[in-house]
Amino acid sequence: PPPGPPAPMQMDTQTPELQARLVRERQSAAGPRLREGDTWCVLNKRWWDSWRSYTGFDSPSSSSKELGTDGMDVDADNSNGRGRGRPPSIDNSDLVMSAGSCQLRPGLQEYSDFVLLPESAWQLLSDWYGGGPLLCRSVVSVGAGAATEMRIELYPFRLNVCRTDSEGRPDIGGTRAVLFPRSGLVPALMDKLCCEWKIEASEDGCRLWHQSGAGGGGGAGDAESKAFGGWVALTSASRSLEELGVQDGAQLMLEQPRPQGKSTGGYNSHSSTTSYSSYNKVEWPFFHHARVEYKRQAFKDPRDPASRLAVNDRVDAGVLDPLDSARVASWYPATVVEKEDLRVLVHFHHREKPKAKLPPLLTDGGWLSERQLAPETKTALDTVFKRYATGSRIDKSGLRGLLSCATNMLVQEDSPQVSSLLIQYGDGQAVELEGFLKYWQYKAVNRNAWLEDELTRLFERVGASLAGQSEEDKLLHQGREWLAQTSIRLAQFRSNEYPWSVGREKSGFHDFRRYDSLDAKIDGSWKQCEVQEVNWEEMAVLVQVRSAGSSRSFSSTKRETEWLPMESDRLAEFETKSLEKEEEVAPLLTRTQSRGGVCVRPGACGLHNLGNTCFMNATLQCLSNSGALRSFFAGSPEAPPPFPTDLSSSPLSMNGRLAREFGRLLAQMWSNSHESCVPTELKSLIGQQRPEFSGFQQQDAHELLIFMLDGLHEDVNRAVYPRPTLPDVEAQGRADAVVAKEAWGQYLQRNNSRIVELFQFQIRSEVECPVCANVSVTFDPIMYLTLPVPKPPHSIKLTVVPLDYPRVPMQSVDVVIEKGATFAELEEQLWVQLGRVRGDSRFVFADVWSNRVDKIFEERQRTSEILTSVVLFAHEVRLPAAVLRPGAAVVSFVPVVFKRERKSTYSHSYGDERCAPPRILCVVGEETTNAEVSNQLLALASDLLASAAAAATTPAPGEAPAAPVPAPAALGEALEFVTQADSYRRGDSLPREGPFLWDSSRHMLRNLAVIFLREDMVEPLPTCLPEVLNGRSGTGAGGGTATTLHQCLLKNAEREQLAEEDAVFCRTCKGHRRCWKSIEMWNLPSQLIIHLKRFGRDRIDGPLTKIDTPVEFSVDLDLRAYLAQTDMDASYELYGVVNHHGSLGGGHYTANVFVTSTSDDGEGPTPPGGEWFNFNDSRASQASVEDLDHRAGYILFYRRRAKRRL
Repeated sequence: PPPGPPAPMQMDTQTPELQARLVRERQSAAGPRLREGDTWCVLNKRWWDSWRSYTGFDSPSSSSKELGTDGMDVDADNSNGRGRGRPPSIDNSDLVMSAGSCQLRPGLQEYSDFVLLPESAWQLLSDWYGGGPLLCRSVVSVGAGAATEMRIELYPFRLNVCRTDSEGRPDIGGTRAVLFPRSGLVPALMDKLCCEWKIEASEDGCRLWHQSGAGGGGGAGDAESKAFGGWVALTSASRSLEELGVQDGAQLMLEQPRPQGKSTGGYNSHSSTTSYSSYNKVEWPFFHHARVEYKRQAFKDPRDPASRLAVNDRVDAGVLDPLDSARVASWYPATVVEKEDLRVLVHFHHREKPKAKLPPLLTDGGWLSERQLAPETKTALDTVFKRYATGSRIDKSGLRGLLSCATNMLVQEDSPQVSSLLIQYGDGQAVELEGFLKYWQYKAVNRNAWLEDELTRLFERVGASLAGQSEEDKLLHQGREWLAQTSIRLAQFRSNEYPWSVGREKSGFHDFRRYDSLDAKIDGSWKQCEVQEVNWEEMAVLVQVRSAGSSRSFSSTKRETEWLPMESDRLAEFETKSLEKEEEVAPLLTRTQSRGGVCVRPGACGLHNLGNTCFMNATLQCLSNSGALRSFFAGSPEAPPPFPTDLSSSPLSMNGRLAREFGRLLAQMWSNSHESCVPTELKSLIGQQRPEFSGFQQQDAHELLIFMLDGLHEDVNRAVYPRPTLPDVEAQGRADAVVAKEAWGQYLQRNNSRIVELFQFQIRSEVECPVCANVSVTFDPIMYLTLPVPKPPHSIKLTVVPLDYPRVPMQSVDVVIEKGATFAELEEQLWVQLGRVRGDSRFVFADVWSNRVDKIFEERQRTSEILTSVVLFAHEVRLPAAVLRPGAAVVSFVPVVFKRERKSTYSHSYGDERCAPPRILCVVGEETTNAEVSNQLLALASDLLASAAAAATTPAPGEAPAAPVPAPAALGEALEFVTQADSYRRGDSLPREGPFLWDSSRHMLRNLAVIFLREDMVEPLPTCLPEVLNGRSGTGAGGGTATTLHQCLLKNAEREQLAEEDAVFCRTCKGHRRCWKSIEMWNLPSQLIIHLKRFGRDRIDGPLTKIDTPVEFSVDLDLRAYLAQTDMDASYELYGVVNHHGSLGGGHYTANVFVTSTSDDGEGPTPPGGEWFNFNDSRASQASVEDLDHRAGYILFYRRRAKRRL
């Protein structure tokens, strides 16, 4: 650094020339480059000019400037040539907001209103002339990396800071005003405050709190802000005050710890809490006071005489020790469900229910095998039967649900339990009540070990009454109990530790235990932590960060340990938030009115991600750039917003709160004073009305858009409340134009707002009854147009085993079919793709692994159930003649495996080796005999051996010739046919005579097996012969070619028949009909929103999936071809796109928006000079039309080119 300047001389020895030289030296010492942390002072430009004129400051030597006789320089602007006299005291009063303030007036310009001097130069002038006030400003760094620059921050934060009083409450009366850099960090601010208040440094340090809503957002979760009465702890050491949501004029509070025991409360003061940590030697007065007060207001204390419990109050309810009736053994969370004068009925949560007392299952007397079901048991089982029956029978689907409930395990329809019950006690397809009762009688007579548990579950599920139970027993079985209001078994909610049996999977995430693993937001980022202590009195947990690379290694720094409320939004399930990739936070620029803006252009302002709020940010960016909407809620540079005159007081509205906060955010985003805004208040307001938006889970952008437009509409709805109730408008043979006009006018009587004017329009809906041909036409108002997106083709890879295999080789075929199609539809498509017509055979689809059938799929099952690990075979099976005729018997398909007996390499024993792909036989009920099955198996074996012999070539020299194929008569002696074969047992020999029983009473038949008793009879064949492609090559799930927006529009306009569940009531023929429906757009709005339906289900009970098909949409859109009225101008241009990237569960939202100017009112063509931007939360980057992502496009925003309303 340069040498320091000489010490200032006394004023009476100073000459103007010497003053100028000394100030120049101080300026030179400061250097041409700004250094972070240096202090510069603001000086009135008028006083500075006067002093420069007096000292001849601009002339480095007296020879370069004419001097007066009194040593003063001559003012070059002085027309009479006289120099100015000595300036008065420094006067900066016209630069500040008010007397005694250190805040600069907004709009000041450097070199016009003020100049900046190094602090040392200012000190000289202050010593010589006095005056003030002193206006010091710091040098701060802006940006990061190579883009870092130094800047003097003219407009720092003015913060109102107070301390806590002796009771731990904020001492607002002792508030001090403190200036601090906007980009400053929390530790630096605390150091400054400790110096001003002369607080000695300690190991535990201090805490800084920010009052949310007092000059800023706060940025913390709603739950934590509520837990501390609106105060939020500023704990991040690496993020600036701006990034934490603090704004100018914010109210802060400095909390100083004190040794434990200095107050009436504090950590571990409750008997149920034990100290385990060295971090707990002090108590935080405000934390304790706020938590105790929050708990007192949130939950009543039953032991407080002034507190009277009411229905729905939450409490802790205890269970007495069996050996000591004066001691509570276990506490459980509970809810008051009924109340009397002296007692309350509480519902215990997660308390194990006492085992129900079953009535006698069988009648008394006689041999056990001859006993019948007791009447009480029959009555209860009859209730169970009615619950699961369809009509008078329970089919496979009903038995699957019944047995799943009874065994408390998932039972499939093709499981041995279901098949055995249907065969022994039903007709193979369903079971009636008589057989159902015999099934349970058999289990009772044989004293099944799990019978009582199974019946108890079933009786509980259907609500069957059990004899011999008292009212108290029934309540206990429901988890309820009457307790006296003064009972020791009642306590304040969450005042006691619950049993370890009440795990998080039962009680919920926020019921913590010591050593629980969780994710916590510490120092501004999510980290993996562990609970070190639990304080039930204050409902707080002490979390400690785990060190990287170790599951039980912890950080040693105090900053990595923090007490948090149990309900805090900064706590999350373990390995959830900590594994998410956090968005890079763009550096925030300082806010100075003299800089002339911080965004690339007005409106190109990002929005902070508050925790999975990208769906909200992307939606708000498109709404912000809807010019007509913005000018209505945020106004323009020339006019204030007009929405206040339309505010509604209807109970359906939010009393204008949503409209005001939305307008405030838009004005902030377009002020060009913020590179990124924090929409905390808007998110909080939305969460109050829609709880699903209140947390920090990813939500659907389209659902938020609907809520925003509906909420804004109700806030500015001009329609008088209460709204009139009007009858539906019916066509009655009138012209469409007349009916549409009447329907729209009637709609405006209930809904009349700027939102309706901008976004709503009418569609013409025509419904035709298929029975009476009655046609109904309605004109319905809609806010947005939802278009179906065609699903990508779903390709299924099959190995086709033809009927004549192995003489005809297998084929590998890719079948393209809808993902939700059934296997019956797959079979139809396979016949078409093979170019064949179905005759006396059919295809049976099976999962084949290691030459064995693992599973056979039924016709009604859906192909979407095929797992990725499944190797799917399509076996062509010949159907018996009995199956082809009308009223055919029920058939079953039996898998067959082929094995050969082979001597073990390591021992003298023999084992079986599967040697060929499996086959499938068709059997008809009990009509098929064992002899018929043996003949079919013999034919399959003969074909296999003949094919192997034909494939054998002339042996090489020295090799033995292939063994001859035995004659059919002798072949049977070289084979063995067995049943019940699986991976672990060889099976039982197939009987020669009698009916073929393909299912036994104990086990479902695994596979039939053909065993070749000679090892040299057949060589193992490959599972699949060389691949032969047949039909189109599959693209795989999720692939497919792109579609266009016009194709989606045409699909939406198609005439379709409603599904059975969507049937409508026909007023003419008086019945619910699957009517034919078609829709057309009748007119169009000025701002058109198009929603591409990328999320949906293949069936009602199916999983939600995403369609990734690219949809080509252009900037220019002409909709005349889709209008019912063809004489309208329907030319639109794109100005915004909400994108959804990634999968359904872990996606991310961004927006591409065309940003214009503040003067754009959104009516008519887009004004010139606009630019495309990509908004990714807080980052706004310039883009172009080529950057539009047609695979991710989800919601499209168009504006009409014509200015007149259609």
